[in-house]
Amino acid sequence: MFVIGQLGLIQVFISHKIEAIASVTTPAYKVINTSHTWPVLFQRATSDVFGSVWVPFAGAVAITIFVVGVYLLGNGIRHYFEKRQSYI
Repeated sequence: MFVIGQLGLIQVFISHKIEAIASVTTPAYKVINTSHTWPVLFQRATSDVFGSVWVPFAGAVAITIFVVGVYLLGNGIRHYFEKRQSYI
């Protein structure tokens, strides 16, 4: 199953059909995936990432903002309680 998933990343599938494309000079063929399995999701995800460069950067920016926010909130709470204990 792992190998089938990895083949989905490079767009190699178990079940497919080959269609001829009308061409004037030379015959051309198109391979169409007919599988409805989870490796297809990998292929679509990689085409989305390579097609729109902003997709991975948007996720990275959102994760960075979240981590920095949690860090700053934690430092603020720690600083607040350390301040209260110093007066006791």
